[in-house]
Amino acid sequence: MSRYRWWLLLILVFVAVLGTVLWWPVSPMWTQDIKPGRIVGYVHDGKSVLVWEGANQSSDLAIYDVETGRLIQRKSMEFEKDWRGYGLQLLPDGKHFFYGEQYLDPATYKVEDDYSGSVVRPRRYRVLDVDTHQVVAGPFIYSNSNGMTFSPDGRWFWSYNPSTGYGQDVIETMTGKTIYSARASLDRRPIHVGVFAPDGSAIAVHWYHDKSKKAEIEIIDLPEAKTRFTYTLPPDIRFHWTMLGQWKNDRIYMEAWQTWRASKAYKTLYMSFPILPDKLGEFREEPQLEGYFDHRNGPYQIERRYVEHGNRLVQASQGKLDDTPDWLSESLAWIEKKVGGSPLIHSRSPRLSFFDNKTGQLLYSFGSPYLRQWDINISPDGRRVASTFPVKGLMMWDADPFPRWPWAGGLGLLAVGLLLCIRYLWKRRTALVKVSS
Repeated sequence: MSRYRWWLLLILVFVAVLGTVLWWPVSPMWTQDIKPGRIVGYVHDGKSVLVWEGANQSSDLAIYDVETGRLIQRKSMEFEKDWRGYGLQLLPDGKHFFYGEQYLDPATYKVEDDYSGSVVRPRRYRVLDVDTHQVVAGPFIYSNSNGMTFSPDGRWFWSYNPSTGYGQDVIETMTGKTIYSARASLDRRPIHVGVFAPDGSAIAVHWYHDKSKKAEIEIIDLPEAKTRFTYTLPPDIRFHWTMLGQWKNDRIYMEAWQTWRASKAYKTLYMSFPILPDKLGEFREEPQLEGYFDHRNGPYQIERRYVEHGNRLVQASQGKLDDTPDWLSESLAWIEKKVGGSPLIHSRSPRLSFFDNKTGQLLYSFGSPYLRQWDINISPDGRRVASTFPVKGLMMWDADPFPRWPWAGGLGLLAVGLLLCIRYLWKRRTALVKVSS
């Protein structure tokens, strides 16, 4: 082999090894085989993850070490006869959790009782200590469904009341007392998401008027439940207001949908309003919080808005925005369905991207088919990601790994060195054979 070809081979080997290591699929830090369940949140200052395993009458709460996956403790939830677990959520302090239960009357048991929300049954909740499971408040009877939003100080929570239709309540966590109720009228109804002030002293409620198509934001002081002001959101032909996002640093963030093609394909825009004494100020666009949703042709493509964790912004996405003509996109979706779901036009593997929240610089990005869009939980500092998957169980991912390129470069040089060593030994052996002959 000529010297030119030899150096070309060395370069190709180096590039091949370098590229293989750089593009090798990301693996989780650790995996735990658990019963069906979900991730509740991070406890012990983010050093442990709390997981709810099982369901109904066989519910366990387990705590795993974030870095090693070591089981720290496992405790079974105790139920009274004819009661079952209904909802569980970690309080903002990370030291207590909300546990809801639902009563099933065995004399009137029906199949639909297996599906939470289908039948309204008596419910109650308790607040328990994460480590000891000792009850610190409750039980309190309440009519609300699970899926509540807590104020940052954990004093209140906002949840849906299914018995009233478009009903929302603000409930004092440690007493079970309802201090404010938002109810639909003939023309006005509350949108499900309500956001608390950073200090928990007020809540913003989004109202929508079905006849006039008018949207309003009402600021309500707590615990007095008195309206501070009601602000009518300005109409805009470019988008329509969708839901409240967050209340942060004296600004309220709103999501808006901008439909640009079919009715199921739209951009998710974000606007923020400064909070003035008697109204909201003029909104500004927040381009770094934009996303999209496209569900026209079967498998959806989605880019969820950024969420702040520590000094990071996190973006979750799945698939790519489909800009092909409708006739071609629909034809490819039909072919995809006929051949058994081969991903011809959609990339379904979810991807998480982490950005510096000041500069917007991309810090790290990874994807995996084992990351389900709605079954991930990101640590408070944005450096660990817990996820669940039916086959794999509980997994923990490193979102702040050591850069791959030093390892990739080192392995590439090692491969080149081995090749050079083999060439040297081969030439030496050839020379010895010639001398001996």
